[in-house]
This record gives sequence, structure tokens and C-alpha cells, in this order.
Amino acid sequence: MLKPLISGNDIKSAFESLQRTMEQGSRRVNTILGWKGENHKFTVYWHPDLGIWNYFDPRFAETRYWCPYGINDPNKLPMVPITAEINFAYKGYNRRLAGILLRDENRNTYLGHTGKIGGGRKGIGKNAFWNFYRGDQTIPIQCPDGKIDYVICIGRLGSRELPSQIAHFVREVARFKNSVSSNGKAEGSSVPLDQEVFTPEFEGQRKPYRINRQIDSQCNHGRIAAALASELARRGYDVANDRSRDLYVLSPSRQISILFEIKTDLETTSLYTSLGQLMFHGALQQPPPKRILVVPGQPTSMTQKVLRRIGIRLVTYRLCGAQIHFSNLQDAIEQIP
Repeated sequence: MLKPLISGNDIKSAFESLQRTMEQGSRRVNTILGWKGENHKFTVYWHPDLGIWNYFDPRFAETRYWCPYGINDPNKLPMVPITAEINFAYKGYNRRLAGILLRDENRNTYLGHTGKIGGGRKGIGKNAFWNFYRGDQTIPIQCPDGKIDYVICIGRLGSRELPSQIAHFVREVARFKNSVSSNGKAEGSSVPLDQEVFTPEFEGQRKPYRINRQIDSQCNHGRIAAALASELARRGYDVANDRSRDLYVLSPSRQISILFEIKTDLETTSLYTSLGQLMFHGALQQPPPKRILVVPGQPTSMTQKVLRRIGIRLVTYRLCGAQIHFSNLQDAIEQIP
């Protein structure tokens, strides 16, 4: 189980590593950041390939490292709003802050977020965001006071995937805030916004290298779900998701016509879990929807035979930098049972 970094020196080192990573390949832009009736001049780092900017300041806030992000191109606007902040404390573990740095048994460091989203509007909050978020990367952490908290693990420091994983998280915050209407309801999710979130814990003993690999791959889940949703929307499908189901397509009558389950590895446990989820959630509706499993490569021939036998279609994908490419998506959608 991952634990929060609490040493001031460790947190400082992690902050500097994150800053170096997010400044690479970026363009420095002088702009004005605005929030809560205030605005100040800063030099932000714009990533045109990711569609986000970031700014890191170890001194601007009195009790924390200030790490704001946004999705608006600072080259095109005189002042840009902050979309999300992933701030963390100078030392110790502070539950009032949304950002958190975590460490595993191999001393790998991860960037996390509690799900606390500010905005000052009805309907914007932690539970609402967790229900809305596209990404199955919520993990339990062992806190210094002995309690177990749950956080969204965004990505591992030092990973080449981290900038894309941060960009996905920031875009999800923007999508969530934009979806919340004046009456506090979010579009795109069938789960009530005030519903408590249930997150299953990791079970049993696992070797550290297996934990590292699992978390690394799990952190890409949200990116894949978002890319698949965008591709389906581009093809004219009405797409939604909730905490129980990765992604689904709605028919004109608002019934689920296609149900997707996304996995980030081909391990046996993951495949068994995905089959159970597809069969369980698909059985709640009559007639059942088309069921599609989305995985990073071809499973074994025996697995593919089982999938065909129980009527589950298969879509594969591959990560190409900031892009994700899906194979045989339309064939799987149109396939005759």
C-alpha cells in the first residue's frame, strides 16, 4: 500500500522533479492568471501537444507548493483561468489539500489527488467529481495516523507518461466543471452526484514489482477511457459513464446499447474481472447491450475463443505518446452476435 511523503526534504525533491518534467518540451508564455477576484502576472509553461499549461511556485503560498494548471491557450487570451490545482504541503500530510505525493515499497514516487475540486458552485465537490471521473485509478493509501484514505493516483514521477496523465486529469476537471449546470446536476453520468463512492481495495500480498507495474498501467485507464469516448463521439455516438461502468453508448430511447469495459493489462485476474463486470452490468437490461472488452493487445487464443463463445467483442489499443489508437472498433460495434 502506498504511503504519503511527509519528509520536507523528500517532498521538496519530488516537487523539483515534477517541475523539471513538466517544463520539458514546453513554451514559456507571459500571462495573467485569474482566480476568485484576483489576478497576477506569471510566466507559465504551455504544452501545445497536451493542451494544458502549468506553473509551479514553491513560495507563492505560505503553507504549500502551489501547482496550478489550465487548459486555455495563454497565447490567445490576455488572462487565463486556473482549471485545477494539485498543491501539496511543504511537509507532513494535510487532508485539507487536494494534492498528495506518495511512495511505494521500491521508493517510487507518485502524484495523487484526493478528488477535492473547488469552484464555489453547487454540484462541484469530491463525491460528485469521483462519480463523474473517467479513470479507474483510485487507490487506498496508508496514512500516518493509521487510517486508510482513497486518492486518485495520477502517475509516477519519472515516467514518460506522466505529462499525458496530468493533462488527462486536468481535462477531466474542466469537463466536470463545464458539465455542472446551474441546478448542480452534471451531464454525462447516471450516478447521483451526492452518492458516496465505493472503491474496492487491493487484496492479498503482492510483490513490490507487481504493485509498481499495476499502478503504472492503471494510471493510464482514464486516458484510454477519455480517448475512446472522444472517438465514439466523433463517430456520432451518445457516450456516458459512471463509477460502475467505464463507458457506454446510449440509444435514442436512452437505453444502453453498447457497454465497454477497459483494462490496462492482459493479466488473468484483470481479464476475469472484466468478463464479470461486462456480464453483470449487461444483465441489468433487457435486451442486454452489446458488450465490448478493450485491452492493450491480443489475449491468448483460448481467451479469444471464450470471448466469442459468451458474446463479448474485442477491441485493442496502443499508446503512441500523447495519442491512443484503437483497432477494429467499428467492426466490434457492427459485429453480428
